[in-house]
Amino acid sequence: GKANLDRCDFFRCHATFMGMDGANGEVGGGVFVGPGAVVQMTRTRIVGCHAGYAGGGLGVRAGGTAILTSCSMVNCTGGEAEAIFVEQADGDRQDAYVHIGLLTIEAPCGTTPLIVARSLSLVAPGLAVATLGADACDASAQSAHARLLGEATSLARCANASDELPVCGPAAACADTYLREATTYPEDGGDDDTTYVVPSCACEAPAYAVRSYFSEDAAPFALGQGCVTPRRGAAIRVAEAVDESIVLRLRKTATEAQVVERTLQLALKGTDSAGGEWRVQLESVPPWVSLPVASGAFSPSDDVISTALSVSTAGLAERAEPYTADILVSVASQANDTFSIAVVLFVSATISAANSVWGRSCSPFGAHEKLPLVWGEQGHVPFSACDFERMPTSLPLPNLQDRRAWRAVLTSVSSRASFAASTDFSAGEHYVSLVPPAMGEFELSLELGGEPVDAPLRVLVVCPPWSVPMADGGCGCSAGYEPAPTGCAPCPAGKKKDSASNEQCEEDLTPLFVGISVGTSLLLIFAAVAFFWRWRVGKQRIKAAKQAFERERKIEQEFMAVTCHEVRNPLNGTAAYLQFAMAALLPTPRAPLRRPPELSHEPSGESARSAASGAPASVEEVEEAGKMVQGAIACTSVALRVLENLTTLETLRQ
Repeated sequence: GKANLDRCDFFRCHATFMGMDGANGEVGGGVFVGPGAVVQMTRTRIVGCHAGYAGGGLGVRAGGTAILTSCSMVNCTGGEAEAIFVEQADGDRQDAYVHIGLLTIEAPCGTTPLIVARSLSLVAPGLAVATLGADACDASAQSAHARLLGEATSLARCANASDELPVCGPAAACADTYLREATTYPEDGGDDDTTYVVPSCACEAPAYAVRSYFSEDAAPFALGQGCVTPRRGAAIRVAEAVDESIVLRLRKTATEAQVVERTLQLALKGTDSAGGEWRVQLESVPPWVSLPVASGAFSPSDDVISTALSVSTAGLAERAEPYTADILVSVASQANDTFSIAVVLFVSATISAANSVWGRSCSPFGAHEKLPLVWGEQGHVPFSACDFERMPTSLPLPNLQDRRAWRAVLTSVSSRASFAASTDFSAGEHYVSLVPPAMGEFELSLELGGEPVDAPLRVLVVCPPWSVPMADGGCGCSAGYEPAPTGCAPCPAGKKKDSASNEQCEEDLTPLFVGISVGTSLLLIFAAVAFFWRWRVGKQRIKAAKQAFERERKIEQEFMAVTCHEVRNPLNGTAAYLQFAMAALLPTPRAPLRRPPELSHEPSGESARSAASGAPASVEEVEEAGKMVQGAIACTSVALRVLENLTTLETLRQ
């Protein structure tokens, strides 16, 4: 049977049973536990009990179980063991199980062992021994500490603890300590030479003693009681995964999103008896995660809390990087905790040709404007690969999941000639790469697996800002510019280009022709001016010479008319000539030439008459006339020299 004894007192009890086999005599004066029986005693005292064979306080037969907590045995006596006797198993019988926690044995001085448990490690955490009577025993007796254990009896230590042989109560910490007698300490040089080591049990934080037990000090030593830990959350995980996270790879089809469900499990721990509440912090839940039940309560017996979780790709765009979230779950009980579970979602999508459009956004925006491209330069025209929800995708085609490919064609509006263009994917963007073949307007069309994508895009090919259109349909540098690495550059000094082309500038000969022309013109003008000047000067000189000659002739005529036919003295002629010459040369008006009285000579009437009548002259008259002619010639020579000098002066003055 099974008996639970609490607060029981056994006083001066004596064993009357004849023994286990009729030969051992009396065993277990206070309490006897037979084979298969279980006795649990707490706060029980066994005082002054006696057994004739052994175990005055407690006797346990092989196969029996005795569990004592906070009990005491005082002054018990027995033949082989005064306090406790445990029968040794033999044959097919099982060993007895004895656990005595916080047991106190008080015995007087004596010679009989207090405990006998052959071939068995007695589990006695917190065992205490005290000697009754005198302060010290005499030589004929031993103290209770000295005679504690009988032959082949030992005490279990913390290292001997196991699930089958626990030493302390649940969750209690075990530590080996010296067993001490109330009045004598071995380390202080007492009268005993035997030192015993027994386990000691305690509750260490965060564990604490079972509050429902009769004593928090005794609970760590009691089997089935011991220490408890507060009720709280232990961990969070996904039922369908081995890791404490959710990693999903979902794909959007051509018509719908993919949805999966998982189960969150929140493990609870703690041996105390308490319930609590749990709650998902909704602010940590992204839009693509939903929880039908986000809060609840748990009972003291619950070990796991489970709740459903759904993950959907609806509204999510495909991209190389995953979508991530950390969902927070709070647990409130005897201790409060918050747990986080990571959700990692990789989204891939099937591209829809009908929803793909030109531009960097999947949202349609109506008619496209003409796209300008620069002739001779590679252009990049972006387009968006979109799924059925018009969400952009970010993976190239073809790939392992989709073998379709893009195809781009550039068509001339005027000639309808077609040119192939390439499609590229870089940094998460799709675009068409092309080099315009000529100037003009084109249509750029795009296909995916044979399906058209959006309306054809109008492309207008223009010249670079540094060039001008040319007749051959291309672009070139304008007049005065030549091709350069960065476009067009002005012609260097000394070179020119008269028309738009892609040719280099040529040597400029115009300045040479202009210089020659200007030089020739200046030379001709100078020659004409020189000729005109010389002609004018010559004409002026001729005129001056003619005027001088006319003056000279006039002077001579006047002089000759006045003086030559009546000169008597050459000086008179010279003076008269000088008078006429100076009067003719000076610019001031002159008075009529009058012959000075001393020079004038009126012919006599006879001479005049002779001249008038033409009568032949005499010899004297002829000689006189010759002298007059010679004097006139001399006078004329002098006058001419004077006239020449005056003419020179006049010329210099002019």
